Amino acid sequence: MATKLGHVALAEAHAYAALGNLRLARARARDAAEIQRGARARMDELDAELFGAELAQRAGDSMAAVSILSAAHAASDSLGRGTARIAYALGAAHVADLARRPRDVLVALTADQRDTARLTADERASAEALRARAYFRLTRYEDAAAAGRRAVASLERMRGNLASGTQRASYLADRADVYADLVVTLLTIGRVDEAFRIADGARGRGLVEHLGAASRSLPSRGSAADLVASERLLRRIDLLIERLRASDSGRASNPNRAPTPLEGSLARDLADARHEYEGVLDRLARTDSRSRILGTGGVDVDAVRGALAPDEALLEFLSSSERLVIFVVSRDRVRWLEVPVGRADLAERVHLARELIAARSAAADEPLRDLYSTLIAPAEREGLLSGMRTLIVVPHAALTYLPFAALRGAARLGARYLAERYSLVTLPSASGLPALRERSADALGSTTVLAPLPDELPFTRDEAQAVGAQLAHPRVAIGSTATESLLREALWNSAIVHVASHGSLNVESPMFSSLTLAGPRPAARRDEDNGRLETYEVLSIDIRSHLVFLSGCETALGPAWSTSYSHGDDYATLAQAFLFSGARNVVATLWPINDRGAADFARRFYGALASSAPPAALAAAQRAFIRDSSYSAPYYWAAYVLSGSGALAGGNSGR
Repeated sequence: MATKLGHVALAEAHAYAALGNLRLARARARDAAEIQRGARARMDELDAELFGAELAQRAGDSMAAVSILSAAHAASDSLGRGTARIAYALGAAHVADLARRPRDVLVALTADQRDTARLTADERASAEALRARAYFRLTRYEDAAAAGRRAVASLERMRGNLASGTQRASYLADRADVYADLVVTLLTIGRVDEAFRIADGARGRGLVEHLGAASRSLPSRGSAADLVASERLLRRIDLLIERLRASDSGRASNPNRAPTPLEGSLARDLADARHEYEGVLDRLARTDSRSRILGTGGVDVDAVRGALAPDEALLEFLSSSERLVIFVVSRDRVRWLEVPVGRADLAERVHLARELIAARSAAADEPLRDLYSTLIAPAEREGLLSGMRTLIVVPHAALTYLPFAALRGAARLGARYLAERYSLVTLPSASGLPALRERSADALGSTTVLAPLPDELPFTRDEAQAVGAQLAHPRVAIGSTATESLLREALWNSAIVHVASHGSLNVESPMFSSLTLAGPRPAARRDEDNGRLETYEVLSIDIRSHLVFLSGCETALGPAWSTSYSHGDDYATLAQAFLFSGARNVVATLWPINDRGAADFARRFYGALASSAPPAALAAAQRAFIRDSSYSAPYYWAAYVLSGSGALAGGNSGR
């Protein structure tokens, strides 16, 4: 009971620290250490002492931090375990990092070789990240880059060991600074291309991270199956490390003892699992371009540049606790900019803009102008967007949920929205652009329009009929004929598939977000035709459609941000699932859309698509709404986001 009370006290210390109340946090950390000392729970006492030392240093009380670390060191020595030595080394290094004493960081991390194998991926990432910052402060930039690369590699491994995609999104959001530190180091030594590759790897890969929920329904071969295999191997690696640590914790300290047969067997199994995992990653990178659409396998900078048209620029963002790094990629070069705005501040600005847009408030103009000046204006001032007609946006963290089309320029520039100046394409990862544009486009003659809920959403009937009138060889299914089985068949045989229905975002289990379709009669009901097409099901479909238009609510959103706000970074969306499974382009939405407005928007989009590529057609529809007093508020038009190649046929987007 005493030990449990100590755990409660330490949890309260963490909570107070998160709220910024360091005085109460320090008091509860001291209580936790005293309780665990009285209970003779030495490992728990060590944890409390180390957090107390961190809090003291954060409060600027270096003398107290040194004193507490001395007590923690004694606790570590008395335990005589590798796990205790690891905990103390990391804690002492973290305190030295907060105090900006880089040499002390490096001394603290001079680990005994006997403990190296017992480091978890998380501990290894923390140690290497601390080394990287220490080397950077000592201007040993090459050493900083090497340590940073090792930290990122460990983080990538750790992402697979967490139980759920939601956990992984939060884990990565909390550690985005590790990627950002490495990016800044690489930029400092002029390795811009490598910095760009690291930045591209930092974004959320929500669809990958939620694959476990869908593993039974995925194909037994191909990239999806390899991704599931990599998930299982990462969990096995984590389990083997934990068993090694448990073996160590159950024995007295003896630096000279030989490994037991069990430890030797575990070490061999661990090496084999790591080797097998690396093989799966190599296979993913070499054999299936679809994995690049999910942000796995790394980015080929030259391939990204080669995939761009002369009048296109790719903007990739990386947000950390202290700064925003913007990469601007054109056909000729990769440039970068740094803006002094932290991740939390930026997230609150995005949240405010979305709330005001949802309220149809004219007050949305101010935050939209502010975000324009932060995200777009720096590149324009440097002339990096001169002559560009299309922007391909690769967002990060909260920017994933920002309607870039609604960003508004300064009054002196005419206060035009971004959609009035450029056509926009959004991608979850820059690595996906070459893969999408290399995709062959099968010659498909038919088009299909589905509106399964004409009674519940009356304007979807008008939308379906209007869209069908503008498409070649249309097949229009309204009501009971707009079934899931028809949609599955259309995704293979139809060049354009338009679905006007409800989109349902499942925040807790995003792999079960779905599109609502007409349900079959009970006698004809099958698991794959139940009136809902869910994200995990989309992954098992082979799609050949050139354009899929999901005219529903929140079909471009991941679970970190629905109509409520929470921190995280993910892109586990229906839209990305369609891209992964073969669609060349997907139009989806960032918030619940107006039924009548959706019908009018679709009509204008397809009218423009007859003579324009999808990005230009989307921009044309948005500009038409801006000029229409009934729909001029961003709420009606800024929700629509185009992801994909930007072209209906092969090659670059064209005009």
